[in-house]
Amino acid sequence: MKTIPIELKEISNRTFGSRIAIWVGILMAGGVLAAGEAPLTIALGIALLGVGIAHGVELCHQALHNTGFTSPRLNEIVGVMLGLPLLVSFYEYRISHLAHHKYVGTPQDTEYFDYGDGPLTFRRFIDTLSMRQHYSRFLHNFVLFLIDRPIPGFREKHQPILRRYYLVVIGFIATLAVVGILTGTGWRPFLTWLAAMVLIAGPIHALIEFPEHYKCDAETKDILCNTRSIQAGWFMTWFTNGNNFHVEHHMYPTVPLHHARQVHNILHPDHRHYNNGYRDFYRTIFRSFSNEG
Repeated sequence: MKTIPIELKEISNRTFGSRIAIWVGILMAGGVLAAGEAPLTIALGIALLGVGIAHGVELCHQALHNTGFTSPRLNEIVGVMLGLPLLVSFYEYRISHLAHHKYVGTPQDTEYFDYGDGPLTFRRFIDTLSMRQHYSRFLHNFVLFLIDRPIPGFREKHQPILRRYYLVVIGFIATLAVVGILTGTGWRPFLTWLAAMVLIAGPIHALIEFPEHYKCDAETKDILCNTRSIQAGWFMTWFTNGNNFHVEHHMYPTVPLHHARQVHNILHPDHRHYNNGYRDFYRTIFRSFSNEG
């Protein structure tokens, strides 16, 4: 593996902190618009909230690698908040995702967001956008938490911290309920969040993460063969928090993701799976529906 400049491995509290501040600003702006009276304003607010929620999970991904802030504790606290609006358990995500990095290309590979690798029909694509499996798993694990049963797939030593997340979820939903009571808007804050999560954030998140390993070679540990990178413009690279350069991220997971483009420009890796933009990837996918469905 090639050597990259040591400065690319340096963690910047200021850089990640500014990205968190922008994320908070997006959610606040969306919340203000969604609290309006005009239907168009409400719709725009819900859409902006959804965009912010999806972007937050990309930032959460950096926090779980401990490359956001220099403090692991701060990464954990902020990471929990970043994933919460999409019901992403930071702790389950971190354990599963780090195992994915370790075992990618082997039968032991597991991933928190698992989209499979079978034939992609139009029906399956819509199911992927719905993130049905993610929400079903959340509800299943939440019920297990309520009846004091262990979360499956995780070691006993991890159970206390996994259960702590569901207390945070209860607090989050209770906060939305209190806001509705205090503002006299009833269920509106809760329903606004639900609409932004299910209708906007979920599909956007799926569209971002689905290409990462789809149709790559799952039977080799060669990162150039089992992972995909997408050459995106500045906005999508920012919005995905550099996760579009996924080969580069798997090659150097300890490099902060805001340096992913620089790693790409330095290495110019010989990708086996590479697309010139998300539009190029999904254009290819849509053309395959008739052949695979």
